[in-house]
Amino acid sequence: MKKAVFSAGIAVLVLMVINPTVCKDGAVYGLMLSSNVIIPSIFPFSVFVLFVLNCSFLGSNRFSVFLLSLIGGYPIGAKVLNSAVELKKIDKTTAETMLNYCVNAGPAFIILAVGSGILDSKKLGYILFFSHISASFVLFLLSRKPKITPKKVQKTDYGIIENFVLSVSESASAVISISSFVVIFSVILNYLNFYSKNFPILKNFGFLLEVTNAVTHNKNLIFISFMLGFAGFCVWFQVLSQVKSFKINYIKFALFRILHGVLSGSFTLLLIKVLKIKVPTFSNGITANYTFSSATPAAAISLIIMGIIFIISVYGKNYAGNLLEDLV
Repeated sequence: MKKAVFSAGIAVLVLMVINPTVCKDGAVYGLMLSSNVIIPSIFPFSVFVLFVLNCSFLGSNRFSVFLLSLIGGYPIGAKVLNSAVELKKIDKTTAETMLNYCVNAGPAFIILAVGSGILDSKKLGYILFFSHISASFVLFLLSRKPKITPKKVQKTDYGIIENFVLSVSESASAVISISSFVVIFSVILNYLNFYSKNFPILKNFGFLLEVTNAVTHNKNLIFISFMLGFAGFCVWFQVLSQVKSFKINYIKFALFRILHGVLSGSFTLLLIKVLKIKVPTFSNGITANYTFSSATPAAAISLIIMGIIFIISVYGKNYAGNLLEDLV
């Protein structure tokens, strides 16, 4: 396994040397995607989700954490669970189980980016979002209820200002980590698209890698709904990067992502039939259009501010003297 991973890494390096323009274009697209989609849709929600979480009144209420994951967007659910474990609001076993249904796309992404931006229909965005959260509620009900031990619950004594500063700092760090995965997966995706001219099957792998690419280049509403639940490997790695305080059962995690996608797609199909909405649900053509505008001053300023916050938070860490531990 290690040899295969090593060989794959060498292969990517060779491709970068042979065709560096593809790498550059992919990285630029990833940065544009981060500044125009990821930061506006995730960062503000993340700040206030963590602000609410740090308030002592939240306690160990699993349903409250679940709702916060629905509002915050994909990796924010994992970030909330990790913070809740660190604050001893919930135990590790509970957090591991909750991760099965707390990986959700937020309303800003589904309704605004996908619905209004890609499909040019806010109504379809609402249908996709309702299907998505309905699938999450089913997973919530199917998941076992681990025993919660109230004795471990610890109330935080953060003041309003301290809480706000902490929430902004943690959110900036999380969004930078998320954006980094978006950039690197955009590079991989660009290579797949480039060589798919000679090997068409590679384009199908691209759909599984990154959810934004999947929903942008396919107008099949059922497939889009499935991918929003499945999330894609890029989001999977974003989630893994946010979880440090409890273990993840990777097989179970993958199965629940697939199940979320199947349930979400089924609910979308049901709503289409009940509401009698005529859409090209089974069209495989690349017909959806969504262009990203050039970088704006606001996006640039946001990136700079988050970078400064990230540097300050790293500077304030207690280092263990071990390179891997310090990076984490």
